Amino acid sequence: NYPQNSEFGASLRDVAKILKYKQINGTPGSSIFSLERGQFDTHGTQLQVLPGLIDDMALSLRALIDDLITIGVWSNTVICLYSEFGRATAQNGPDIYTGSDHGGSTTMLLLGGGLNHTTSSVVGPIPSATDILSYTKMPLGVDFRNVFAEMVRFIGFDPDLIFTSPYVKQNLQ
Repeated sequence: NYPQNSEFGASLRDVAKILKYKQINGTPGSSIFSLERGQFDTHGTQLQVLPGLIDDMALSLRALIDDLITIGVWSNTVICLYSEFGRATAQNGPDIYTGSDHGGSTTMLLLGGGLNHTTSSVVGPIPSATDILSYTKMPLGVDFRNVFAEMVRFIGFDPDLIFTSPYVKQNLQ
């Protein structure tokens, strides 16, 4: 069940409806959907805002995953969650009503039955506690284009034809 009054949940439900329609009608080809879930730019009131945002996202994704399993397309699915900006490791004020400023890198979360990993895994360097405390902005560990290139390869395209700007290619396996 998708969360009530959730725009993100309603968007994911629409994705499931489209994929169900494609499955029922035997429509061939890969599908790529791009959705946005805003309001994470929490320079202030981070402790008050983030729990509700994360709950909405988690409940909406759980409902989508359940639908994709029921439809029979989960094994061919990759979901990528990412932010266009990272967060600084330090809060930007002295009290609990503060947040954090933009950072130098961010995280990506991949979900799906189409992934090669059978267990949870972390790809890229894992910063130590010392690193986290010493950096104002965490350095980039994996160029996002490497992750996107793997997703493009997953649906049968050559990423070199899409990502034409030079970047350091990393083995993510």
